[in-house]
Amino acid sequence: MGEGRVGDHPSGRPVLGSREELGAITAQNLAGFHERFYCPRNSVLVVAGDIGPEVESVVAEAFGALPSGEQSAAVSFPPA
Repeated sequence: MGEGRVGDHPSGRPVLGSREELGAITAQNLAGFHERFYCPRNSVLVVAGDIGPEVESVVAEAFGALPSGEQSAAVSFPPA
């Protein structure tokens, strides 16, 4: 969309960030982001097809031991 249309609203920012922001990212930043947001608490599992009643136990066996992760802070944006 570009900043000219939406001013300082987040939807006017580049999705991947600016060159300066990308250049400032460290391995520690990336690891922290991944640990915080890529966890079962922030995931959705979709099961489709000809499934039977055993699907819940199969899923619980495969994923049940994963730590859920911390609750992420809610993010809100101003109206555009």
